[in-house]
Amino acid sequence: MISFLLFFLDFFLFNFLEKWVFSLLLIGFIINQLKKDSEVTFFLRCFNFYVPLLLLEDFILNDRVGLAFCYIIPIILLAYFIRAIFLSYFQVFHYILLILSFLIQILFIKMYLQGKVIFWGSTILTILINIITMLVFLLFRNFLSKQGNYFFSRFRSLKKRGKSGLPTGRMP
Repeated sequence: MISFLLFFLDFFLFNFLEKWVFSLLLIGFIINQLKKDSEVTFFLRCFNFYVPLLLLEDFILNDRVGLAFCYIIPIILLAYFIRAIFLSYFQVFHYILLILSFLIQILFIKMYLQGKVIFWGSTILTILINIITMLVFLLFRNFLSKQGNYFFSRFRSLKKRGKSGLPTGRMP
């Protein structure tokens, strides 16, 4: 359901900024592809709600269906090979896949297939904005994974604790 939230945030930012600068759904898709979950199968990882929503975004942006497969399929295949080959987790691969998808989107789709003239300054700015956004997403994800369940349990039982934060009295 995070994919729907990112989809609506993308459209809100598109309407607010009047330009497609943020690609939150693509960032979420790349992070989802590179997760090290052993219980998630290849089919469930690849064909979840991210792919249809990315195709819908691409249709709204380019007025053609299926052009997003030019960068969705390489992301899926490269993420599969990265998870299979590298046993340790490197966040560099997130940024490499993001830059690769933007270069495919700009060089192949917009310049070659659609014949648009692209200003390189705005392209580099868009890539930098999305790299910073991915950095914030990864930092937030790492922060929540290190906090564990204790992070959210603090807010539920505040009145059962004393000034020092330690439990007072009997705990049910």
